[in-house]
Amino acid sequence: MPADAFGDGHGLRPDVRAFVLAKLGPGIGDMVWDVESGDGSVGIECARFGAAVVAVDRDYAACERVRQNVRLHGVKVAMASGDVRSSAGHLPRPDAVFLGQGGPEAIRACAALKPARIVAVAAPADAQAILDILDEQGYRPDAVRLQATRLGPPEQPNPPEPSERSGDPVIIVWGERDARPLVRRPSGTNRPIETISPPPGEPGIPTRLDVSHRKA
Repeated sequence: MPADAFGDGHGLRPDVRAFVLAKLGPGIGDMVWDVESGDGSVGIECARFGAAVVAVDRDYAACERVRQNVRLHGVKVAMASGDVRSSAGHLPRPDAVFLGQGGPEAIRACAALKPARIVAVAAPADAQAILDILDEQGYRPDAVRLQATRLGPPEQPNPPEPSERSGDPVIIVWGERDARPLVRRPSGTNRPIETISPPPGEPGIPTRLDVSHRKA
């Protein structure tokens, strides 16, 4: 969803949010924690995918902002005020956790509950420490630095300079454990020609089904 769908832009840019959602993999039956995300945009997007969501934030103003956005989008997101390090043991056990901020100790508190997936926005100074914690806790850790540049329409008379339309780099660190099994499909040949059975009195219609399978 666009940035202006969540108020005045305290959350992630849409390009970064899309990457985070891809790593979280929210779906029906999942319990997702949205920790310190600012505007609740990640949790709201997860709820739109059918996941159960708990938003956790230490800031009262942020909690109110999340509540407003939840009502605006008509989804169900539970709100927990406080520090995730002290409240983690009192919340429903998560399948996936997103941390918009919080640092290594918040990561450690969430990883101790062994959710299948953890995704976090990391300060440059914290990225390696978070990777090490995820590795110690049995996750397969990885990280990426994301930066996107908006391109104006070609007919724009005075397009902004790249520095004016570029989002600040964002470091995303994630870890996965107990990965969902991949569905392996056979490769190679196309399906054979099939014939659709016609209504009485009409000739058969040969139909070519050229659906190729690729290796996963």
